[in-house]
Amino acid sequence: MEKQSALTTIDAFPEEVSECKAEKILERTDSEIKNGQINEKIYYPYLVATFQVESSMMGQKDDGIIHCGVDLVNEKELLIDEQPRFERRSVISDQVLPRECNRETALQIARTYIREIVNRQLKPLRTPTIQCVENGLLYRLFYSIEVETTDGNILQYAVDSILGDYHRLYVGVDNSS
Repeated sequence: MEKQSALTTIDAFPEEVSECKAEKILERTDSEIKNGQINEKIYYPYLVATFQVESSMMGQKDDGIIHCGVDLVNEKELLIDEQPRFERRSVISDQVLPRECNRETALQIARTYIREIVNRQLKPLRTPTIQCVENGLLYRLFYSIEVETTDGNILQYAVDSILGDYHRLYVGVDNSS
């Protein structure tokens, strides 16, 4: 009897790259890759926050909205050009990476990052007021793909389901020598 996998509901960025297209991206990048196969999906956690920023320069008020993301595994921040869209979906719980960073810590990381950017770019006369007006957890899908090369080697890659970017994964490789 097959064991049922537990499902969880998450908010995820919409996929722009299908499973089939992800495999083809790798096959097109290297003539030595003869085929690829997805062996798992990985949902990577981010906190996405929208901040209202108020600052003043030379007596002029400068207000704006800034979107920021925080990688909840490595605690790295990034600016986001526009309010992200998301889709609610049910996924297998084991496909969701655990968060290493809680929401409050992530919000503080984002707030500090926004403050640094505003101070560096605008050089305001006084400390800007930065207020979080919205935040939520969003997950980005990566495909873990195993590829076989023409010489018989098996390699692992992660392919981003939004941009199609890929990274080699060194799974089970001993780099100590």
